[in-house]
This record gives sequence, C-alpha cells and structure tokens, in this order.
Amino acid sequence: MMPFTKFFSFARLFLFLIFIVVCSGCEKEGSKRVKYEVRCPGGCNIVYKSGIYVHETKRGNWSVSQNISEGSEYYLFAVKTSLIGVLRVRVYIDGELIEADEDNSPYSSISFRGEVQ
Repeated sequence: MMPFTKFFSFARLFLFLIFIVVCSGCEKEGSKRVKYEVRCPGGCNIVYKSGIYVHETKRGNWSVSQNISEGSEYYLFAVKTSLIGVLRVRVYIDGELIEADEDNSPYSSISFRGEVQ
C-alpha cells in the first residue's frame, strides 16, 4: 500500500508544478510587462522591485522581465562598484522605453521609480 501512496503524492506534486508553470506564463488582465535592463561592464549592485525588493550583484549585461499590475509601483536602482565602464539603465513597459539614463562617473548610481499605467 505504501508505494501507491508515494506515487499518488508524486503525481499530485507533478500536476501542481505543471499548473504553476502554465499559469506563470499567462498574461494577467490589467497587468503590463515591465523589463528592467542594466549594463555595467565593471560590475554593479542592483535593487529592483518584483513584488518584494530584490538585490543582485552583476557584471556585464543584466535584465529581468515580469508582469506587474496596473497601478503598482516599479523600482530600479543600480550603482557601479568599479571605476571602469559606463552604467546604462533602462525601464520598458510593454516593450516601450519609459526611462533611460547613463553615467560614466566612478561609483555612479541611477534610480527609477514610477507607477505602471
């Protein structure tokens, strides 16, 4: 009887995971696709809002896309951790460039905050 119970538990877990994967790719009504993009050849620290605030340390090109509900806040902060390179930061909503800036100063920072319309 025990192997059947394990199989049943595994099957339920498998079906749940398939459901999560399928639903995570769904476009939600009343939401927009937000893409954060940072280029920092010498390295940088990045903080962005993805439901919660997330911190990452990266070098080179970095981007993340997510669905955000209309009326919600988007937030992106990037700071160079080296003296070299140009820090370039962009925010897109549904493929349209909303905000962009660049700075080649040592240890420069750029931040964007706004509401998804």
